[in-house]
Amino acid sequence: MIKVVRPKKRPYLRKRKKSILRRRWFWDFILLLIFCGSLLWLILKTPYFVIENIKISGCESIAKKEVRKIALWQKNFFLFNSGNLSASIKDFSPKIQDVKVKKKFPNAVFIKVIERKAAGIYCAGQNKNKRCFLMSKDGVVYELLKETKKKKKAQNEKDKSSLLLILNKEKNNFKAGDEVLDADLFLKFLFLKNQLKKFKLSIVEIEIESLQITAKTKNGSNIYFLRGDVFEEQMNVLIKALKKKTIIKPREIKNFKYIDVRDVKDGEKSRIYLK
Repeated sequence: MIKVVRPKKRPYLRKRKKSILRRRWFWDFILLLIFCGSLLWLILKTPYFVIENIKISGCESIAKKEVRKIALWQKNFFLFNSGNLSASIKDFSPKIQDVKVKKKFPNAVFIKVIERKAAGIYCAGQNKNKRCFLMSKDGVVYELLKETKKKKKAQNEKDKSSLLLILNKEKNNFKAGDEVLDADLFLKFLFLKNQLKKFKLSIVEIEIESLQITAKTKNGSNIYFLRGDVFEEQMNVLIKALKKKTIIKPREIKNFKYIDVRDVKDGEKSRIYLK
């Protein structure tokens, strides 16, 4: 009789895990860390990438040494943030309109400072509370003019006679660096001033009130406009009327007390009152 003998089943034997120290990927990772650490140390610690060459241009009233101090806050070329530096320099003084920063490998930085230029004088408030500032074309005020020194200060940047005076009796809660007048509106004021020069009308002051805008001439006469979107339409109608000598005659321009274009409305028949 033949008997079949079958071996007893052995319990499952787990395969022994290989130590992580014997795995190749582990040592590759360690070598990569060492390489990155060495590279980072080289970038941050070597004097080769320390910013030493700082060239500054465009400074007129702003001291270059002050700009340089701000630039030296960031010493490493790779960690140097151009945007942060530009913002920091702008915050240093409201006279600074823009800053352009360019890096040059391995340790040079070029800084171009663009200072504001006076295009007008902005005054707000009344009597003792009245304050006057130099204002650039973008409607930003940047330098306080004390009443006793206003003429001298204005002449330092530009002849005072060429600066348009903007008077706002209402708004007074602002400081240097604030945009106090819409840039587009200010450009319209400057356009009006330049256009009226052609007809020997010298606009020296623009007074802004809640409902109207008054342009005051050198000879003491006034031109009245409505405040708001209609102002541009009224301004253009006035310029066209002055060009057509049959509407407003040259002799009337010399002797008028006021011109009122507040009745001018877009798309309707225009009426200009002159006295």
